[in-house]
Amino acid sequence: MAVDINVYVRKPGKNQNQKLKKEGKIPAVLYGKNVSNTPISVNEKDITNLLKRHGKGAIYNVTVDGSTFSTIIKEIQEDPVTGKVLHIDFQQVSLNEEIEKKVPIVVTGEGLVESKGGIIQHQLRELELVGLPQDLPSEINIDVSNMNIGDTVFVKDIKLPDGIEVKDDPDGVVLSVIYTKASEVPVENEATEE
Repeated sequence: MAVDINVYVRKPGKNQNQKLKKEGKIPAVLYGKNVSNTPISVNEKDITNLLKRHGKGAIYNVTVDGSTFSTIIKEIQEDPVTGKVLHIDFQQVSLNEEIEKKVPIVVTGEGLVESKGGIIQHQLRELELVGLPQDLPSEINIDVSNMNIGDTVFVKDIKLPDGIEVKDDPDGVVLSVIYTKASEVPVENEATEE
C-alpha cells in the first residue's frame, strides 16, 4: 500500500534550511530514473506521524509540480542526540522493477530471554533484500521468546515473503543468545553448594 505525502519544492542552501526549520519543515530531496534531483521539503509533523504509522519501508507517493512519483525512503539523517529527522532522501522507483533495499531487523521477546539469564547479541541490524518495492517488508521481525542460551539465528533461518531474495550470506549470524556475566555467578554458586 502506498502512502500519500505532501511535499513542497524548496530552494537549496543552508540559509533556506534554517528558514524551513522555523516553518516546521524538513529539507528533503527527490531523485530517481525518471526525475531529476529535486530539492523538496516536508512538514515535520506529517512525516513524523507517517513514519510512526507506516515506517521507513513504506512506499510514499510524492507529488511535485503535478506529477506523482512512487518513492522509497533511501536515507534519513537524524540528530544523534534528539533523534529528530534532519533530512530525507526519497528515491523514485518503478513498481515493476526490483530494487535492493536495506530493511531493519526488529527483535521481540527479549524479556523472556533475559528472564532465563541471557542477552541478545546482535551481529546484523538489517538485511539487504531484493524484490519489487511493494513486496519488500518494511521491517523483519524476529521473535526470540522461545530461544535458549546458546541458540543462534542465521540469515537462512529468516522467513521472507515470496519473491524476496536476501543479498546477505545465508550462513551469516543475525543474532545469538549468550549468558550474561551476572547469570554465570549464580550457576557457579549452585554448583559449589551441592
